[in-house]
Amino acid sequence: MKTKLRTILLDLLVSGWAFFQAKPSEGNNNVRIEVHSPLNTFIDRNPNSPYVKDSYRAVIRRWMTEQQILNQFGKKLTSQERADLKETCKNTFENTGAWYIRGYYDNNGYPLTDGLRAGEEPTVPGYPDSNRWYRNNLIPVYEIEWTETDKNFVM
Repeated sequence: MKTKLRTILLDLLVSGWAFFQAKPSEGNNNVRIEVHSPLNTFIDRNPNSPYVKDSYRAVIRRWMTEQQILNQFGKKLTSQERADLKETCKNTFENTGAWYIRGYYDNNGYPLTDGLRAGEEPTVPGYPDSNRWYRNNLIPVYEIEWTETDKNFVM
């Protein structure tokens, strides 16, 4: 929980935005907090209000691997969608002798990142790319959260 609060505070201080979601846990007996990066959260602002809380929807982009997508959405995907996903991520690590383990300057043991987020692994999101010697096998998954209204169309 402290890590999530630290991330929210850091996002708020650096970008002026902090996004999180409260979702029920797997057993529906607790609340799970998910923190979202301002770089991957898009708010469809209400033109009649200056407040984000009056927005009608929010889009959250998650960069996920094939296995993460199958774990989270596998039951909801059709066999054709699963085959398309497998084809997108096909041969991700075949025929390569290079593996990214950790990035350091020279041999002194200092991480490549510095400042407030020192030591975090620098992972670049993106589609699998055959033009590079390494392949990023992260796929963007978009989750849209709509603001619900009651029968009188009140939010």
